[in-house]
Amino acid sequence: MQQLIRYDSQLNTHINAWQQDTSDVDEVIFNELLYEIFAPVIQETIQHLTELAKNDHKDLSDYSSTLLIAAHKPLVKGVLTLAYWIGDGALAIYKAGENIKLLGVGDSGDYAGQTRFLDIEAQEPKDIKKRVQFSFDTDLTALILMSDGISDPIFETDHNLHHINSWDMFWHNDIQPHLSTSPETSALKLHEWLDFWSAGNHDDRTLALIYR
Repeated sequence: MQQLIRYDSQLNTHINAWQQDTSDVDEVIFNELLYEIFAPVIQETIQHLTELAKNDHKDLSDYSSTLLIAAHKPLVKGVLTLAYWIGDGALAIYKAGENIKLLGVGDSGDYAGQTRFLDIEAQEPKDIKKRVQFSFDTDLTALILMSDGISDPIFETDHNLHHINSWDMFWHNDIQPHLSTSPETSALKLHEWLDFWSAGNHDDRTLALIYR
């Protein structure tokens, strides 16, 4: 939040340019701005994990962590989403029946040991810059972040994760029935839903979403 406040005026410059003409947004310059926003957050997270590992006399790899970060800003003509993704799971902008836009690429391999998680190298500028993404959208159904404890049993394959029909089924069958006008009620119902059974899938489940 502090980083967003700090760079608010610069963000607004790009937002104003986009709302006048999408071609006016310089992606290279905007990605540099995203690096300035996200880098301190990522570096601080790695520092905390490193200190935790040191205090527990363990290796940082023992605290393998996926990190999904998203910031959402409503605009006059749409929405702006900023994102960072390392690890597995999914971070996506979903528009029911029309489009699914993944704001990053999962780092999963053929087996668990191949998955790339938050590590010391993740704080390098080159690594951060290739992972930060942004999206200007005129409309959306939801901004969705989930850990692989949800994405693996629901989508099963990378192909399905990129397919709008799979997201439509997920949204209409699993998410939408639990939503209401009360955020507290929606959170409670979704929390109960997270306890669903799926053979062979026992990873932790975390879900965060903004929906319309």
